[in-house]
Amino acid sequence: MAVDETARRLEGEISAGNLSRAKDYVEQAIRLYIKDVAELERRKKYLARRCEGDEGCVFYWGILCVLTNDRPGWDIVARFLGDNMDPSLGYHSFRFLNAQTSDNERLEAWKFLIEDSAARGHIQSRNFVFDKDVARIGFLKWPVILAQRIWIGIVFLFLYVRNPRDPRLPIVGSAHESVRSSV
Repeated sequence: MAVDETARRLEGEISAGNLSRAKDYVEQAIRLYIKDVAELERRKKYLARRCEGDEGCVFYWGILCVLTNDRPGWDIVARFLGDNMDPSLGYHSFRFLNAQTSDNERLEAWKFLIEDSAARGHIQSRNFVFDKDVARIGFLKWPVILAQRIWIGIVFLFLYVRNPRDPRLPIVGSAHESVRSSV
């Protein structure tokens, strides 16, 4: 488990106080090591010692908590961010977890992430939860899905007109835009 040069450089920048580099550090971990839980755990521990209350850093540390199956760590993230939690955090964490594992039991244990994002108004999360719920209704499935998609489109347009940078929208630019684009 040799640390690559980019990770070493990013760790040096983070240690020097540039916590905004946590984004690149975690993105690299997801891109290169999503199946290597030991490396993800190492990076999670590294960030835990350096986040110092920075919300952006804690956001990315939360993703690593999910990928390393650290529920107590996630609970710390949720308490720290509270109402300031980006609505997309649970959605993206769950999507990365889904890319990492096919263990249905583990995915079911973390399903609350996407449900919480849906409750916070994140549009993609709402669609995901709705699709899971509708899958059980049989032949009425497609008309119900069509009606829901039309409704979500109206909500999307309303949110976009009010605030094009609303974090509940799937195409907006927020502090965590690059995580959204890597999903």
